[in-house]
Amino acid sequence: MSKKLLGLNLQEGISNATSPKAGVSKHNVGMIMQRSKGPVNVPIEITSLSEDREVFGVGSPTKADVQVEAMYKHAGQYGVTMYGIRLAGEGSTAATASYTVAPINDQAVVEDELQAVEADKLASKKYSFSALEEGDKVIINDGSSDHEVVAQKGESISNFVKRLSEWLTSQKVNAVAVFEDYTYAYSKNTLTVSHTQANTAIALVVSVANTTVDPLKVFTVTSAFNGTESPGEHGNLLMVDVFPPSQSILDHPSPSEWAMVVYEDGVVVDTLYASDMIELSERSESSKYVLLEANSPEHTLTSKVTLMLTGGLYVTPTEADYEGVVENDEKKGFKLFDGQDVQIVLSDVQTLEMAQYGNAYALENGRVTFVCNTPKNARESDFIAYNDALNSGESLSNTAVYVGWMTIQDGKYKKIIPSASSIIGSAYIHLSKNQGGHAHIVPGGVGARINAITVDTKSFDRKEHTKYLEAYGVNFIGHTNKNGFFVVSSRSQSKAELHQSISIRRQTMFYLNYIDENYQWLSQTSNSGDLVGQAKTSLRQFFKRQYELGALENSIPFEEAYIFVSDEQNNPVGQSRKEKNIDINWIPTEVLEYANISLNRNDGVLNVS
Repeated sequence: MSKKLLGLNLQEGISNATSPKAGVSKHNVGMIMQRSKGPVNVPIEITSLSEDREVFGVGSPTKADVQVEAMYKHAGQYGVTMYGIRLAGEGSTAATASYTVAPINDQAVVEDELQAVEADKLASKKYSFSALEEGDKVIINDGSSDHEVVAQKGESISNFVKRLSEWLTSQKVNAVAVFEDYTYAYSKNTLTVSHTQANTAIALVVSVANTTVDPLKVFTVTSAFNGTESPGEHGNLLMVDVFPPSQSILDHPSPSEWAMVVYEDGVVVDTLYASDMIELSERSESSKYVLLEANSPEHTLTSKVTLMLTGGLYVTPTEADYEGVVENDEKKGFKLFDGQDVQIVLSDVQTLEMAQYGNAYALENGRVTFVCNTPKNARESDFIAYNDALNSGESLSNTAVYVGWMTIQDGKYKKIIPSASSIIGSAYIHLSKNQGGHAHIVPGGVGARINAITVDTKSFDRKEHTKYLEAYGVNFIGHTNKNGFFVVSSRSQSKAELHQSISIRRQTMFYLNYIDENYQWLSQTSNSGDLVGQAKTSLRQFFKRQYELGALENSIPFEEAYIFVSDEQNNPVGQSRKEKNIDINWIPTEVLEYANISLNRNDGVLNVS
């Protein structure tokens, strides 16, 4: 088997506004937003795609630019975002959460213009819920201990948010750990506490952090909030952040109130006070940052005194900060993602070192898909370096390396981000018995348009695309208004070869795990022709069932997609009778996926490779 990088399954549309011939499998569930106007990076509903095809990131074209950009800009402060999905059951609503990896330093020093002081480590917690039920709770942290606000029986979300606001005010909380509220809370409620209390957060939705550096009390809200039930086109995407660093001194006319400063291209254009926050309904398309700070005529504020999402200091991390390690029983880097059933980790840090750390984590945890881009303007030397580094060893991880950058048109300027973000945003997960399966986007067509996005692959022609795919396993992402996203390097307009346009799938680990769990009986019986026959029948039934569920969208005959081999090809003359090899060739794409079963007689061990 030639080594290639396994990636997300980017499935192309057969034609405009049509679905694959086999339809959407009932085992597919989608990451669905309740409505396209909803905020980004909040708990999202998991439901059947047959019921709702409005997938995250593919709503109104005028919204797509903001939604996709926010996936990177505000969920991933340092360019790495994990979407962890814990599924409660097939077709059911389940909790989801997004996390950001950032370094945490117990002895970090915070510097301002006057002095250097030691910052307290603030323990971050994140909880997400799919519905408001009795006993649901939000846990917050005041810098020293946790406190719970628990939902009451039959309590409405709006009342719960109100009680949480009152509690924060009464406790004069000035250090709140990261938390998530409820799936539907953000479109209709703003979490607000009284601004008359000194050093108290006044606008909390999704997450809040405090530096605990006295007397500078800085809160960073790292996700969206709404001011009204109908916030307007962009109102629900206001982000609170201390940024950009070049804006080092922020003076406000009223030191008695907390205020938000609205930036447009790095220039302060408006100041909104606490009393105005509930009235907030819109913002201009180019207002990228909103800052919440405590006014004080004696102090100025710089970005150096802001704690980020996971409790780390506002510093520039190195790739090594993401290395998945456990030190003194404390998980760091990618290891912070452990415990989720399905993990999709994506990075817009375009360095080989970052790709290696992500790939190592994906190798260690078979349920992880890691996605990264090659550097912008990458050339053949970059592909060779990625290929050599990520294809070392005998194991294949679920790592996808893509070439392709999107230009976000927001009416005022162009922002270029990696194309992987919208691919992840449109991903849906294929369930399996042991939480394996694969992830891919919905078919192209009208339902999957993101008209505001274009993809820059002009520097490569089609022959080069094919060359780099075959030689280095690097895919190119393309986009058209008619067909949505597609993999340029594997695109085929021929329906007779439709399977070739289904990009690299994430199925291998699922099959290996399934065989390992369900075929131990083969290794507990003496090798014989009958045993091989039983294995052949059973395995064929399993893969035939996968085929019937739409694994290949019926784009290639089953007999061509599945091959069972156990003869002189893989069992040469002179081989020990204690060992019998079975090779299963399962060919859903250009990449040959196979499982080799080595049966050692009566030892109770099944080696699957």
